[in-house]
Amino acid sequence: MEQINLQNILIIIIIAFVLTSIYYLINIGNKHVGESNKIILSRVNIIRTLILIISVIFVIFIFKKYPIILSTIITLILSVVVAYIINPLVNYFEKKLNKRAYAILVSYLIIFGFFIILIGLVVPITIDELKKLLRSLPNILNEVEKTIDSIAVNFTGNNEQLAVFYNNISEGFQEYANKIQISLFKFITELGSNASGYASVFIRIALIPVVSFYILLDKDKLISKIKSLSIYKNNKVSNLFKDIDESMSEFVRARILMAIFVGVVTTIVLLILGIDFALVIGLITMIADIIPYIGPFLGFVPAIVLALIKGPYMAILVAILFVAIQWVENNVIGPRILGKSVGLHPLVILLSLIIGGGMFGVAGMIFSVPVVATGKVVIKHLGPTMKEKFFNLIDYKKE
Repeated sequence: MEQINLQNILIIIIIAFVLTSIYYLINIGNKHVGESNKIILSRVNIIRTLILIISVIFVIFIFKKYPIILSTIITLILSVVVAYIINPLVNYFEKKLNKRAYAILVSYLIIFGFFIILIGLVVPITIDELKKLLRSLPNILNEVEKTIDSIAVNFTGNNEQLAVFYNNISEGFQEYANKIQISLFKFITELGSNASGYASVFIRIALIPVVSFYILLDKDKLISKIKSLSIYKNNKVSNLFKDIDESMSEFVRARILMAIFVGVVTTIVLLILGIDFALVIGLITMIADIIPYIGPFLGFVPAIVLALIKGPYMAILVAILFVAIQWVENNVIGPRILGKSVGLHPLVILLSLIIGGGMFGVAGMIFSVPVVATGKVVIKHLGPTMKEKFFNLIDYKKE
């Protein structure tokens, strides 16, 4: 009985700590955003949040029970995203060729041709580097450990307590490194055994350009069908779709350009410094940069580990350059090409990444921010109407 009470007290303390942390994070974040993007804690906002949480839990339950629904929706969403990205190129060629079907085919040929050339040039080098990385992993880890040993000796000296503390860290590092190596080889060996699962994923991926083709081909018909709906004739709804289109088009374009910038600059910097596997790290950094805040660390960690082989000063230099690249991206390039297309509170972005990653993995982290940004636009347009209909009883202004 006493143990149960202690558990309940511990749960209450944890909940109180989490809520207090969220409260302070909101206030800290409010200092760094515009007045319109601040999170205001009120009775109405709390009840709206609870309704949203219940709705999300219900949707998760449906997706867990019927996974085919989720996979179909994801395939459709990705097809729409691909069509959305390609559409400007299709529109350009449609003006030249005067036929949309030909314009789509030419656009597809250019894009597929680009990827074939990219695969032919980059993929073989990347695969070779990955093979070398796997073969060299034990030696790399040993070299890193030796470097850390030399640093520790300089700092610990004859202090026995510090030496014991370091030895514990060193043993933990070695154990963790062995687990990473075992996991990598296990992943490679299991690729063949999961052939059926990969086949279904490949089929869904192959369907994306096909579905995108028909979305692009019948774009005008689809738009006219949507506009013919009575709900779209409402000015609020039409303005809503217009704002979503403008916001998302700018966001997608900006994230792609920023990711390419980070990947290319990272690769060039690492090549100049003579860091091994620069192309692989640059590619990882470029892909991961699509995920705000968290993504850059995925390229930062292996770069630091490999730089440690050349010594602690090289690792410090690489760390400084990584921070500089991120600073340029977030403070120079980002504001210029991204602008205020998303305009989300930093805490909202972090929570979106955590929830999206927990629910749908990497894909969830990539799409969580644009989905939440779209939701914000929807709430901005429909919020006053929802407030009038559903929150009259709890709105202090109406009491």
